[in-house]
Amino acid sequence: MGGNQGDVKQTLLNAFIQIKGWEGVQEARLSRFYRTTPVDCVTEDLFVNAVCGLQTTLLPLLLFEKIEQLERALGKTPKCKREARPIDLDLLWYEGVEQTSEKLTLPHPRLNERLFVLKPLSDLVPELVPIVERHPNPHRESVYEISEDSKMENRPQATPHDYVRALCDRIGSAYDESGRRLEKAVFAIPYPVNL
Repeated sequence: MGGNQGDVKQTLLNAFIQIKGWEGVQEARLSRFYRTTPVDCVTEDLFVNAVCGLQTTLLPLLLFEKIEQLERALGKTPKCKREARPIDLDLLWYEGVEQTSEKLTLPHPRLNERLFVLKPLSDLVPELVPIVERHPNPHRESVYEISEDSKMENRPQATPHDYVRALCDRIGSAYDESGRRLEKAVFAIPYPVNL
């Protein structure tokens, strides 16, 4: 669960409440919220991410379709695949299911690469904590918990690399039809830039 437009934390809470109420969902748990740097996006706006874990009788494809409907109901449009968006929900894993189709791949093909997924997931699956602590962080993500009393000025300071990466993601990338990055360019920017 994530997003970087509007009151994302509230949007994610609304999504969680709706998911919890779906017929076929017996149990739903929500991780803590994390502020994260964007990965594979054309925006430099920080994201808020969390993970929701379910026990459900819904089959994977039906669950995925319900997730897509919920995204649209909460303001996601088809054009915002790599842009700023109010919400983005991905089905990451479904116990006992491995599948690749045009519509859905399980487990999510980049699940193990993304610290913005693994960190909140470790809240729900504590066995992942040692793996997350040793994660190589190939995208050089910044991921930090949002506490109820935290203020933005208390967040870790972004490094010059964070600024360059954010700008490259915004301006200097091209993608093929499957969403694979084709090129990256670096542009000179004054430091610091307010993310």
